[in-house]
Amino acid sequence: MSSVLPDLQIGHAPHGYDDFGLNARWVRAAYQASRPIYDRWFRVSSTGAEVLNGLGGAILAANHSGTLPVDAVLIWHDVIRNTHPTRVPRPVADIFVSNLPFVSQLYARTGVVVGSRGNVHRLLDDGELLMLF
Repeated sequence: MSSVLPDLQIGHAPHGYDDFGLNARWVRAAYQASRPIYDRWFRVSSTGAEVLNGLGGAILAANHSGTLPVDAVLIWHDVIRNTHPTRVPRPVADIFVSNLPFVSQLYARTGVVVGSRGNVHRLLDDGELLMLF
């Protein structure tokens, strides 16, 4: 995959954000920032992402590896890298994350959503790909 992501279609409003705060510029920046840990530190190798192409609403479920969500970042990066057209997975976080200074904005802009039943149903109905740990 090239180092530049294709145009990401996010949200329906002209300002480029979806209803949960996801923004294409932030996704591109976070994708670029996570490349070194994906490519050089963990040297991720994966298969099977093609099943996510055109799938519609779905849940990726995984066990969480610890306090820092490095595993979530690697899965997020992998899905973006290996789906065509590009899909930005939506990690689901505990409600306390939305109250964290700085982190809450970074998370919202890159796709993280608060794990309420309503949010999950809405995103699945909209054909989004959710990540649950």
